[in-house]
Amino acid sequence: MKLSEIKGMIALKKIISLMLCGIVAATAFVFSSMTTGANETAEPVTYTVQDIQNLQDFLLVRPTKENLTEKPYDLNHDGIWNVFDLCLMKRACLNQQKEETKINIDVNGHTLTAVLADNSSAQAFAELLKNGSVTIEMSDYGNFEKVGTLPETLPRNDERITTEAGDLILYQGNQITIYYDENTWNFTRLGKLENITQAELKEILGDGSVTITFSLAD
Repeated sequence: MKLSEIKGMIALKKIISLMLCGIVAATAFVFSSMTTGANETAEPVTYTVQDIQNLQDFLLVRPTKENLTEKPYDLNHDGIWNVFDLCLMKRACLNQQKEETKINIDVNGHTLTAVLADNSSAQAFAELLKNGSVTIEMSDYGNFEKVGTLPETLPRNDERITTEAGDLILYQGNQITIYYDENTWNFTRLGKLENITQAELKEILGDGSVTITFSLAD
């Protein structure tokens, strides 16, 4: 191989190496920009389905129903509106829709409110209540809970738990319990009663068996 050919190959390798470095640097810059933009969107801005439609229309060069200057649509702060902003907006919209699910618990003339847990068991319980309220005869067990049988078995997400007064617990998939004292066992969390003390809960639940109605809160 001639010396000139060897020098040419070395030069070509250098050019390829520089090009690869440029591509890696550009990719790192884009990734960094997207990551930074995603973190910066943690500000309290509420996006709606209409906002998503507006941005989609803009990207498709179609008329929008609303003025797009009302909200920060450049979610990743790269100076342009593009599909990355649309994805971040959809994610923000979905996160906003994950609101707490609350249920009412009617017992002895009182209506208590509980916030459901974020697991498949609580979701299945909420789906059950969407079909209508569920009334259960519940009785004392172990001097720390009221327990009754659900009309259907729910998925379990058992974990080692030490209960507190006001805990709504699923046991063995088909037993629902309202705790008014402590107990440690493998249970599934269904929810937690709001704004009630242990003494108030004990008084409302009373002694012996009691009829309790569960329903979705408005």
